[in-house]
Amino acid sequence: MHYPLQINFDLSNSGLSVVDNRDNLQFYVKQEFAQHQEAIIIFADTACTRPLYYIKTEQATNSSLRFDFTDENGVSIGAVERNKSLWKPHYYVFDSETINFTIQGNNTWQQLAGSLFTEIPLIGTLRGFVFYPTYLVINANGSVIMRLEREPSFFLRQYTIRVFDKLSEQEETQVLLSLLKMLFVEKSRGF
Repeated sequence: MHYPLQINFDLSNSGLSVVDNRDNLQFYVKQEFAQHQEAIIIFADTACTRPLYYIKTEQATNSSLRFDFTDENGVSIGAVERNKSLWKPHYYVFDSETINFTIQGNNTWQQLAGSLFTEIPLIGTLRGFVFYPTYLVINANGSVIMRLEREPSFFLRQYTIRVFDKLSEQEETQVLLSLLKMLFVEKSRGF
């Protein structure tokens, strides 16, 4: 893939597309397939005719949710698990049972202020322009390997993914699927 990647929710919020810097579509998720948190289908085309990956919910042992990834043939690719935390939610990216990466918000106070700002009638609709989160993907050595940023916007949800370190194809797929699932979870929480 050619970075940076752009993630755009459609104007009608009917889908999410991921395009590379050459305007090639990498992934597409139609909103109706993402409505249910239990399963998401990632497609290779906007017509939703070529499924690439499936994300399915599994209950983790500590009452948090784990989302398992499989390819179009049902072969396991990895998983992501959300750590339930009010202050700094973060996600663990797994390769089977080993944690390879952590995704965490870059600024806890900005996220908290954004949540409070959203509660103010009328003014809260401006939250997407005033407070926009950044998420860092950190490897086991503590190095930042990717960064997901929400672009300032009044109405649209647009994100950019920048890469800082080389990943294997499987690791890249695990991280990108984790970021997509995280966006749907955080979107439902108002981010």
